[in-house]
Amino acid sequence: MSSIATSVVNSSNSHNSTQSPLVGIVPLTRAAIKNPVHLRLEAHDSGLESPSTALTDHARFIDRTRLKGEAIGQVKQVPMALLDRQLARVLGL
Repeated sequence: MSSIATSVVNSSNSHNSTQSPLVGIVPLTRAAIKNPVHLRLEAHDSGLESPSTALTDHARFIDRTRLKGEAIGQVKQVPMALLDRQLARVLGL
């Protein structure tokens, strides 16, 4: 059985347009929220086929070469603002 790892790219557009080999991501899972800093993303808010949970406490930078293909969805403005707020909590910003 194969699985596709899904993440939200959360590094800024200005960073993403540089030649940096890294891109910031927040991993997604189909599992229920297990931590107060996790964020539930409904399918209509992300463009994905099913609801997801953003694991903001697992945010990290990865090498761009690990991103495969085109984006399969896009998080809408309000849920993205909530994701940013959760990241600020986790990172102490």
